[in-house]
Order: sequence, then C-alpha cells, then structure tokens
Amino acid sequence: MQMLLILQVLAAAAVPAFAQITTFANIGCTGTTSVAPCDGSCHSFVGKNAFRVTAGSEHCVTAYADAACTSALFPNPNQDGNCEAIESGNPVLAVSCSPTNTC
Repeated sequence: MQMLLILQVLAAAAVPAFAQITTFANIGCTGTTSVAPCDGSCHSFVGKNAFRVTAGSEHCVTAYADAACTSALFPNPNQDGNCEAIESGNPVLAVSCSPTNTC
C-alpha cells in the first residue's frame, strides 16, 4: 500500500498539470522562445511569430490584438504539437492557450 502511494506521488510529480505553449520569434518555430502553461491565462506575443503546443491532446490557442487578452483576433483550435505561424496582417500582442480544445 505504501509503495503504491509513493508511485502515485512520483507519477503525479512527473506529469505537468497543464500542457505548455512555446512561442517563437521566427515563423519556422526557431529563434527566441518563451514557454507558458495552457491554463487559459494571457501571455505576451510581442516579438513572436509562431507557436507550438506540447501536449498529448488538442488545445485552443487564441490570438489577441491587445496585451490584456480582451480583443480576440481569431481562435486556433486543434493545436496538438505542430508549428503554427501567425500571419494575420494585424499585430498579435498576446495569446492564450486553453487547457482543452474549447476556444
């Protein structure tokens, strides 16, 4: 019983609570990066041009025209690890990554 509890604690510690979004300076997911959790919070996208979600399931990433994530430009559902360039024609100042595929 005690060994099972120890294994459960170790397994929980090894798995992050949320997937992560990594933003990149260059369109091909290269260059300067920033990493943030996919927990629905708002993250700066200034100086970034692409992103990748690291997860075992799909997530929704929403791009915003403002740094406070109040003026959504467009949602990007079904994000599951591919490099995605954001070329909207409008400045994208922030992004949020949902813990699910719901935008």
